[in-house]
Amino acid sequence: MDVVLSRTAWPGGTAGPVTVTSGPLAPKGGGAVMGGETAQQTVDLPAGATRVVRIPVPAPPFRVEVAVPNTFVDAAGRELGARVSFRPVGPA
Repeated sequence: MDVVLSRTAWPGGTAGPVTVTSGPLAPKGGGAVMGGETAQQTVDLPAGATRVVRIPVPAPPFRVEVAVPNTFVDAAGRELGARVSFRPVGPA
């Protein structure tokens, strides 16, 4: 799975770490949670930049979580971290 992380709309500010974690889904309380960790990668995401993280995922069903601890507040007062999109990748 490719995870595209972007701060291109935020040209100012400092870089910050972004952690991407993948793992299988596990049932819990009528919902689902990550039932273990298949892979985890942390990258530095500077302001104004885009990074692509290729992370291995288990067989479906699976979950990919993205943690962006360094956030900023935009002109509308929203707390933002990064624009995130996911692209499935075929077998290697």
